[in-house]
Amino acid sequence: MSPAPLPTPDPRSVDVNLTSGTGVDIDWSDGHHSHYTFTFLRDACPCALCSEERRNEGRRAGESPHSKPGELPMFRPAPKPTHAEP
Repeated sequence: MSPAPLPTPDPRSVDVNLTSGTGVDIDWSDGHHSHYTFTFLRDACPCALCSEERRNEGRRAGESPHSKPGELPMFRPAPKPTHAEP
């Protein structure tokens, strides 16, 4: 017996806030609203290079990198998108 299919995500609207730099807002067809910051999205990148880096550092997807000794995290530049594609 095969498992039941997962529901297909159906966003009603997706707003990528490039100018303000606040992140991505998604309104779903079931009425739920999601907000993802660009920092979270960068830290959750699914590519092989980022996944390996997280695995080597013992981080989960979406978890920020650990600060190195003597490093001041407030001086680390925040990710800033330059463009978006549909």
